[in-house]
Amino acid sequence: MDKARLRASATRTESSGNWLLDAMLREDRTLYGALEPVVHATGDALYRQDDSLTHVYFPVTGALSLVVHMRNGKAAEVATVGNEGFVGLHAFFGSGIVPHSVLQQAPGTSLRLTVRRFADAVRRHAGVQRLIDCYAAYMLRFAEQSAACATLHPMLARACRYLLVAHDRAGGREFFLTHAMLSEMLGVRRPSVSEVAARLARVGLIEYSRGIVSVKDRRKLEAATCECYHAMQSFYQRMLGRITGAGCGGPVRNRGASP
Repeated sequence: MDKARLRASATRTESSGNWLLDAMLREDRTLYGALEPVVHATGDALYRQDDSLTHVYFPVTGALSLVVHMRNGKAAEVATVGNEGFVGLHAFFGSGIVPHSVLQQAPGTSLRLTVRRFADAVRRHAGVQRLIDCYAAYMLRFAEQSAACATLHPMLARACRYLLVAHDRAGGREFFLTHAMLSEMLGVRRPSVSEVAARLARVGLIEYSRGIVSVKDRRKLEAATCECYHAMQSFYQRMLGRITGAGCGGPVRNRGASP
């Protein structure tokens, strides 16, 4: 979607394309005029670690990766955000610094607000503050679940989880995911990722060619993943559903995704 069409979708319709932002707009309709559409290609950096926080981003299509970098040059993804949430949560806690890099994982569009406008909406509207409270609780739970998953679950099950999340973000279509990207997500070496991808392809769950992944059997892929994938979808629905109802409460899967 080009910028003109994206701006029109944000200002003329009820749906922004982002679950959380839709709920915020129902609480504060003046936000429509403050939204700025942005388009990013795979690998674009919205923020580098320790940058000043100037905007919060609500993904509409594609996905954003939150990546932590170590002094020795190594890096690991700590979260992925799609159209269920936003990037810039630290602004809610008064921090002006981004503690991680934010990279465009797959080509897509986002709507962004300045930190000042976001903070103003939170301050003036109790409903917006409740939404962000619940989203903060979800992200804390996500971090806890991810830490447990990395410690307790085998790499194959974790890989299936990341593939399902990427499939959700892509809206049920093929998606771009290199071995390097998946190895960073899982915190393992590339040869291990290649072995897992080949194994999943052999049993007919996915097709993989030149970084393009096609999910061939979604149900079997869900059966092969660990409990964390369904646990986080369920928790998102419970937390955000309290305030937003069916309109935003779930599922996390991108609108238009295939069943």
